[in-house]
Amino acid sequence: MNVTMLLQKGVNMRSIKLYSEKPSFWQLVFSQSKANGADYYGEELPGYTWNWPKNTYLQRRLGRKGH
Repeated sequence: MNVTMLLQKGVNMRSIKLYSEKPSFWQLVFSQSKANGADYYGEELPGYTWNWPKNTYLQRRLGRKGH
């Protein structure tokens, strides 16, 4: 039912929450979360060792003395 039809029927628009047909980014995130009952296979992902980046611009900038 669109907004025009609701207005014609005299429905108070303040009492109605209108949702677009396309879910928002966060609605998709929450609907696919493990906490909301969605399947989750994170424990089955292969392990990966990650290292902090070295010699970045910020690290070089912070390493300067006397400026």
